[in-house]
Amino acid sequence: YVRDLENKRRYGSLADLNNLHRMAYMAPQLHSSSSIICEPMEVPVPRRHLHIIHSALKHSDKPFIGIVTAKERAEDTMKMAGIVFGDDFVKDNTVLTSVVNCNSPLVWDVTMLDALKVYASHNQPCLISPFALCGASTSASSLGAVAQVNAEALAGLAFTQLVRPGSPQVYGQFMVTVDMKTGAPMGGTPEAAQMMFVMGALAR
Repeated sequence: YVRDLENKRRYGSLADLNNLHRMAYMAPQLHSSSSIICEPMEVPVPRRHLHIIHSALKHSDKPFIGIVTAKERAEDTMKMAGIVFGDDFVKDNTVLTSVVNCNSPLVWDVTMLDALKVYASHNQPCLISPFALCGASTSASSLGAVAQVNAEALAGLAFTQLVRPGSPQVYGQFMVTVDMKTGAPMGGTPEAAQMMFVMGALAR
């Protein structure tokens, strides 16, 4: 969804996405124009990813994020990057990044691994970020949650090195706590910050 200047919440459009990529390009505080800032809902799903990547490439020269929702969409992203940067250059140089999520607890599904395989084989880095709802998809213990997410991230990183040894990758994490009374995810808790610091120490 987008909320427009008239304060109306509505489905995103391709025009909205183009404008958001332009604004990301113009904002000095942002180092990436991302990709799917909003979904262009008028574009059919089988072709939507093509329009999203085209918008990111056309309206910004900042780093952008590839599509990971299907192997074919990741391959299309790399083909479009090859058109812009040159196929020979893309083979050995980083031109984009992507975000892949493990399904905690301890599951890397086929969709994510397929996308990871495409990008790693093209020497493109992914933010390998397990998606953990701590206390729901992990133990309620902060240290237990960190141990699990660390294992998930390392498994993803190891997989990329089997695909292409030496491919650059990013050890990531997405950890939020869960309210034990309601089951609602909670961002910004002290425990989440503590776990992030521990994960940073493990990454280093």
